Amino acid sequence: MKKIVRLTESDLVKIIERVIKEGKTDKGVKEKDVDVKIETFQDSIKNHLKSKDNVTVKKVGDDYEIHCDGDHVGQVMFRKEGITVKKVGNKFGKKFDFNELGNIKKEINRIIKED
Repeated sequence: MKKIVRLTESDLVKIIERVIKEGKTDKGVKEKDVDVKIETFQDSIKNHLKSKDNVTVKKVGDDYEIHCDGDHVGQVMFRKEGITVKKVGNKFGKKFDFNELGNIKKEINRIIKED
């Protein structure tokens, strides 16, 4: 059973003053969640790429370069806004959200097959 706590007006004022002084209190938590998402996606994308024949992965910063038979064919870029998969020669890549792992894998497979 949950315990109900009744706050006085002075308690509420203190809480509001503390929040105003600190700014957004949950900002750090959101950034940490994004970092965890990026790490999780990096692991799953790396495992997906390593399962392919003749494909090697080179990590550059937070990004992965995709090499097929020694040739650089694409890049997977991890950002806080999402993930971008780019084929070599294209100026812009396709952008994906963190909940589109299947579509990211399809795009990577398409890039590898075109090589």
